[in-house]
Amino acid sequence: MNEIRPLPLPRTVPADVAVWWLDLDLQAPLHPSDLALLSEDERNRAWRFHRHADRVRAVATRSALRQLLARRTGRRAGELRFAANAHGKPELDSGAGIEFNVSHAGSHAMIAFSSGRPIGVDIECHAGAAEVRELGAHVFTRRERLVALRPGTAIDDFMARWTAKEATLKALGQGIAEYLQAISILPRSEVGEGYQVLHDRPEWGEIAVWPLDAPVGYSAALALQQEHPWAVSCPCSV
Repeated sequence: MNEIRPLPLPRTVPADVAVWWLDLDLQAPLHPSDLALLSEDERNRAWRFHRHADRVRAVATRSALRQLLARRTGRRAGELRFAANAHGKPELDSGAGIEFNVSHAGSHAMIAFSSGRPIGVDIECHAGAAEVRELGAHVFTRRERLVALRPGTAIDDFMARWTAKEATLKALGQGIAEYLQAISILPRSEVGEGYQVLHDRPEWGEIAVWPLDAPVGYSAALALQQEHPWAVSCPCSV
């Protein structure tokens, strides 16, 4: 049985932001009520997965997204329609002033909402991180490589920064591969204030990023584009 619950957020996250946490039973059969809420295209995409666990993640997460959006919009979950931007970030075709983002890894998923401000969320499983850690020189800026983001092992630090960068780029609606080195994620001196995001693109404005609580072996992050863009002068690749 899949379970969904609100996730406690850092104290500086704005009140209009909510994140829901899903615990997924990847061995359970697909639930007919979940499938019934999905569009034909969504069901077809789920059936293209070869592994049952991937189908469960796709169906359960999409069903939960539809149900949560239905509560916020007052519309029927099965009647909601989605569009996507050039990088594939989904949005409601009717707008409705609701921003959302979804991420899943292993047996967990997260769904984040905000009232109008672009939002991004990412969760990653540490399994296999020992291999991807060698990618640090290619995906992290020089400034990032000079300072640890969080205490713990090198893998903990790598995954914390990776999820923060991915959540940020998802909030911006930008491609991950193209812009990984366009931003630097650095620690702040203030406790509980999340991470510092530096970039040199005025059109992106200010971005707030926070680490989120996650089970052992996982890392998660939340990013929110602020209401009033500001120009940041930062040679992030240096």
